Amino acid sequence: MKAKTTLIFIILFAAVLMLIGCASSEETSGMKELTGQVVVVGNEPFTNLALQVSPSLNYILDCRGKTRDTLLGNQGKWVKIFYNKIDEKNNLKTIEVEKAEILTRN
Repeated sequence: MKAKTTLIFIILFAAVLMLIGCASSEETSGMKELTGQVVVVGNEPFTNLALQVSPSLNYILDCRGKTRDTLLGNQGKWVKIFYNKIDEKNNLKTIEVEKAEILTRN
């Protein structure tokens, strides 16, 4: 019985620590995140990188330099995009990418 109580206490303590850790990292960085697949949308020569979050929802990715090259080279792969804001113009949602992380999925 004592072992069971101790195990429950450890699990609850770990859960509280995870919640506190996640909350504090969001506050310190100020960045939001979205996860999806990198795709290219549009027709040549007017193509854009996008993040496909669901079959019916794409976000245009506004990124430059090395981040853009990395995402172009990883089309179809799952990524986590870190951003500060989303602009919406003409029914297009555009994310100003701060950072991108390529994810591995089985």
